[in-house]
Amino acid sequence: MRSSDIVRDDHDEVGKLIVSLALVFNDLKGLVTALWFLRDAMKLARGDAQNGQLSGMVLQNARWMVGLVHELLDLVRERGAVVDSAEFRSLLNAVGPEARTAWEAIEAVARGREGGDPTLRDALVRCRNSVAFHYDDKRGKLWRGFLSAFGDEPPPNVAVGRPAFSDGDNMEGSRFYFADAAAKAAVEPLIGMPFEVVSLRASDLGRRANEALKPLVVAHIRGRADQIEPYSPPAGWQWPK
Repeated sequence: MRSSDIVRDDHDEVGKLIVSLALVFNDLKGLVTALWFLRDAMKLARGDAQNGQLSGMVLQNARWMVGLVHELLDLVRERGAVVDSAEFRSLLNAVGPEARTAWEAIEAVARGREGGDPTLRDALVRCRNSVAFHYDDKRGKLWRGFLSAFGDEPPPNVAVGRPAFSDGDNMEGSRFYFADAAAKAAVEPLIGMPFEVVSLRASDLGRRANEALKPLVVAHIRGRADQIEPYSPPAGWQWPK
């Protein structure tokens, strides 16, 4: 397979979009796979310290998932002319009905079409523009979230406790739990719903996205490449357990 099988030149807008969608697929897969490992580890966790470490990483994964799904929706919306092109539509016609339905769900949310979920889209925008991806706290959202989580008058549905951290001997044994709680408390007033709700809905949308993205990318490559060399993992390779 040659590079021109994917992107022919600077004017190949479909090819350029396919490269972006392929990276989205990889990034979504990475987050979903990490979440599998974290959930398996939580089943074996012993004590508050281990549970706190893993719970904080699950929350971090959810924040990144929300931001990543928002970026995908932005990409689809901003590249609407390419998505509407005859070449891209021919790719959609080349994939199976499940992948096509999954893509239509993504496009409906991204472009505000009938069947989309404007509440989810707005919540993702608010999350993305707050502490999901941004650490610069000029507007005070993060430290206000900290005060909401641990102040004298926390809002409803916020678990109140003392700020805590693990001062381990190394990076693996250390975590600032109060920062995780501050990020969660900072987001919820902005989105008008528990963060767990929007993260679950974003994760579901991300899962459906990858059901569409892999077939689309593969259809694009197979439609252009004269020959594709198959790749097989090394003998005996498997996911770590």
